[in-house]
Amino acid sequence: MADTRLFSGKTAFVTGSSRGIGRVIATHFATLGASVAIQGTTPTSARAFGEADSLEAVARAIEAESGSRAFPVSGNLTDPETVRDLVRTIRATLGRIDILVNCAGETSAQPERPRPWPASPAGTMPSSSRSRTSARSSTATS
Repeated sequence: MADTRLFSGKTAFVTGSSRGIGRVIATHFATLGASVAIQGTTPTSARAFGEADSLEAVARAIEAESGSRAFPVSGNLTDPETVRDLVRTIRATLGRIDILVNCAGETSAQPERPRPWPASPAGTMPSSSRSRTSARSSTATS
């Protein structure tokens, strides 16, 4: 009997799929029959967030849940040569890439520093904020 799942015979490359929403998207494509390439920055990307021990473990979990093939790849997507290498590896293993989902995000161990308001002529808030504040004050007293 032929596989009647919507994406049977297709390959999806889901960046940022070691965890979170990317993993959910990859799993969904796999349950619809697609082979999926699971990507994280490192082979242990998912470990930092406690979602799995490794990309390999994520791939095995997706395969167990979906019955489709899942192939883990890792690399920094900000490096064009790394991206070319990942695509070559995926194509060599799973065939052509039919679906691309860009779900990779950047995380940092450093908290983002608050950014001060840009300088304004009065040295306080930007004029657009000052105008909204003034408008609210005048309507409150009317």
